[in-house]
Amino acid sequence: MKFGIGQPVRRYEDLRLITGQGRYTDDVVLPRMTHAFVLRSPMGHATIKRIDATAARTMPGVLFVGTGENVRADGLGDIPCTTPLVSRDGKSRYDTPRPILAQGKVRHVGQPVAVVVAETLTAARDAAEAIEVEYESLPPSPMRRMRSRRARRSCSTTSPAIWCSTGKRYG
Repeated sequence: MKFGIGQPVRRYEDLRLITGQGRYTDDVVLPRMTHAFVLRSPMGHATIKRIDATAARTMPGVLFVGTGENVRADGLGDIPCTTPLVSRDGKSRYDTPRPILAQGKVRHVGQPVAVVVAETLTAARDAAEAIEVEYESLPPSPMRRMRSRRARRSCSTTSPAIWCSTGKRYG
């Protein structure tokens, strides 16, 4: 067989990579190149009470510090959905807003909260660590309905508080 289970796959790039001859994007150095570091939320669901980026903006090598408020003030808008989808009835579906940086609330762990652009990656990382963000934790959003039969069957009293499509509240 030409392609079979357990048959080794010949990879042509391995020799170059394991002998140190590979080239990665981190190896690219261009004149006047800058580096960005994104500060991400450690919280899964929280209100952003305060962001203080004053210290980060005054650090050496820092060229720009952006927060959700800056994004809104500059009119940069949201990240667009690149695949236009339609609802079952053929109308355009409603897309939830996806801001570039969190504005007022974070909705998942790792959501971008601020971005720092600096002359070096170390300067950008150090400045991002100097940004003070105060969060107020919010309870997780429970699923209100579970639609599939499999999901209905899996409802149990050991699950967190959820609503099954049968209308019963568990947890």
